[in-house]
Amino acid sequence: VEPLALMRALMDLVHRITVAQVGGEADAPGAEARAELLDWAQRLSAPQLHRLWQLLLKGHEEVREAPDPLAAARMALLRALHAADLP
Repeated sequence: VEPLALMRALMDLVHRITVAQVGGEADAPGAEARAELLDWAQRLSAPQLHRLWQLLLKGHEEVREAPDPLAAARMALLRALHAADLP
């Protein structure tokens, strides 16, 4: 997977989950995908989604500018994983 495309896909997913949380409806093809988005929207809080969005946005910028995009993507994802345990 191309690192920048991965970051964009994750950002798109977080955006869809956030919209589902705010609007109560999921924008995804197929009933199963919509149900999964709504499940994530219920399980994650708004602050968690906001923090994840900010981390992915910063990671996207770093991946775009990095001499080694794969290493930058790995570090960005590790940062997001670490942040999940923070208050």
